[in-house]
Amino acid sequence: MKALLWLLAQAAPPSTPVGGVDVDQIAASAAQGTTGSTQRIYGLWSSESCKARAYARELSLNEDGSYTGHDLVSPCPRGAQCSWTGIVTWGGTWVRVDDTLLLMETLPPDRPGILPRPPELVFDGLVLREPDCAWRPGAPTAADVLR
Repeated sequence: MKALLWLLAQAAPPSTPVGGVDVDQIAASAAQGTTGSTQRIYGLWSSESCKARAYARELSLNEDGSYTGHDLVSPCPRGAQCSWTGIVTWGGTWVRVDDTLLLMETLPPDRPGILPRPPELVFDGLVLREPDCAWRPGAPTAADVLR
């Protein structure tokens, strides 16, 4: 439902209420990282391996409503020469509606075989959550990457 609301908001003319939410308010608040809350949400987040995903992920939520994600599948060790960096990049745009971040992927992963990215995350005041996984502020630790 929230993903549908987000899609409708993207297609709606300016100042058109969609599902009780003003589209201009959504667009303006994306840059601030807030809608219905004053808590800042943008910045770098990380999620350790979880469920079927055996690698850590990074998610950078930018103030302009864009995001970039990195799957740390098999990062090349510092100082080593590798034929592939071991990092898969993806991205898109995001908007916050209440405590839910709706993610619209516009840049699919640059490598095949990567597990699906979450279409939405829920902010509980401390972490971002998706089913069976949590995202914490900051970069992943070495232990998260090497699992």
